[in-house]
Amino acid sequence: MTTIKRTLATFAAAVTVATGFAAAPAQADASTENVDIWHIKNAGPIKPNSSNPNPVCNPWSQYRTHSTSVKTSFTPMGAVRTTNDSDSSVPLTQTLSSTQTLTMKIDGDFGRSLTAGLTGSGSKDGITGGGNLAATWTQAIKPGFSYEASWTTGQEIGPYDIKPGMVGRATYGFNSVTFKGTQQYCKLDGTWSQPTPLSGTAPIAKDVHIEQYKIGSLPKNRY
Repeated sequence: MTTIKRTLATFAAAVTVATGFAAAPAQADASTENVDIWHIKNAGPIKPNSSNPNPVCNPWSQYRTHSTSVKTSFTPMGAVRTTNDSDSSVPLTQTLSSTQTLTMKIDGDFGRSLTAGLTGSGSKDGITGGGNLAATWTQAIKPGFSYEASWTTGQEIGPYDIKPGMVGRATYGFNSVTFKGTQQYCKLDGTWSQPTPLSGTAPIAKDVHIEQYKIGSLPKNRY
């Protein structure tokens, strides 16, 4: 089990604070859609070859993917909670003392070839993008598709005003995309190989889910 220390703001004596961490984060708020997304790596003019005067692809240099299912969801990484027993609103905030990262993962026979250059340059607000592939195939799957996203040490969660008589909970994590489909390579005779499974997961953006509920009741979301 992973233990993460947290630094919390000090509240009035009437306010109690507790934190929680999802050791094995569950995905929530998921939505799935069927898609029909094709991508060919090293696309270009098809050249005749000795095995086939009318090939449909260039042997060994071309790969293609067909994405058929895309699911977006929220993956929680931790939470901070405040019970407000006072007569006025109080701020809920948290300073992270540890970095948490979600990195793209692709499973399939040609995963390395398909994702070459995806670990490329450019980062903003904890989101790291990739090369040309990220700007074509990945963005077709879901805008914001990134190689890596991080909540970093020292980053502040909040502040969020919690009303009197309420429990406030801020759950931080990542919006992510999971996709499924098939992959193929171009054989020596200039035809596509039999499709094999391809799947992957990648971060889209960092996110914080805020919920307030009455003291003594249960939260709507239990992640």
